[in-house]
Amino acid sequence: MSVPVYKELDKSATDLITKGFSTDHGIEIEGSAESIKFKATATHTAEALNALLETTKVCASKGCTVKASVKSEKNEPVYAFEVAYEPKNVEGLKVTFNSECKTPASGQVDVNKLTVLYKRGDRVTVEDSIAYSKGKLTLTGSVAFAYEAVRAGAHALATVGLEEKKFALGAFGFKLGYAPSKALTLVANFEHCEKKGDAAGATLFYKKDSTEAAGQVTIDPKKPAEVPAFTLALSHAHDAKTTLKAKLATKQRTVGLSLKHQITEALAVTFTSECGGPCCPHKAEEGKAASTHKHGVALNLKL
Repeated sequence: MSVPVYKELDKSATDLITKGFSTDHGIEIEGSAESIKFKATATHTAEALNALLETTKVCASKGCTVKASVKSEKNEPVYAFEVAYEPKNVEGLKVTFNSECKTPASGQVDVNKLTVLYKRGDRVTVEDSIAYSKGKLTLTGSVAFAYEAVRAGAHALATVGLEEKKFALGAFGFKLGYAPSKALTLVANFEHCEKKGDAAGATLFYKKDSTEAAGQVTIDPKKPAEVPAFTLALSHAHDAKTTLKAKLATKQRTVGLSLKHQITEALAVTFTSECGGPCCPHKAEEGKAASTHKHGVALNLKL
């Protein structure tokens, strides 16, 4: 098994826990023609209508991929352009340049980012990036290793203020995992962030036939006496067309259900439902909201 980049060491578990449970209403259309791909989405949330139009051009002979997108996030337009290059004479190397422009009411925000990813065989993955926005540089570096069934990695993020000439370490973390096969992965992690604080925990992913299960535990290192937060997720493919998912999160006090059905080869529909908070509104604790019920429907069309 090859080692993924640092942020994807626990990807199987986090994807199962976080994806497929959206209670927003939306539609997604995907299509391709020769070397060109496009995607268009529209999602209606409680706050706003979000939309995305993305086009990707793949030049396989040159090892180059170009992507352009326009989207609206909470009624704020965002324009993005990306170029990725994988030289054929340097195996495992990928260089990506991103340019993003946001235009909120407070003023335009431009972010330009260069990322270099290098995979050496199936043992080492290194990813470094440098981003510039409003006179500030953000430096991010990560490394991941694999030795037999053991996985390990570390990352760090630092900012440099060009005007103040000030250097600050904004975040760092590490992960240690055990993955004897694609069906089983256990990863422990610790993250320090100046803005969000410290967090530690572990994820577990298990797959057997058409059933997948994931568990996540999170603790606050500064408050060891507090009860850890648990999240459990289960996915079962009833057949080739129908997949059922369920999730339980103790921190948010939510239970989520998801049903995805492939109506045709081109059209899929996903129904989601989420219940949160106390079971009965009159039992809500003081200062906390009563129970909530949310439902969502999403359509995916592939042309």
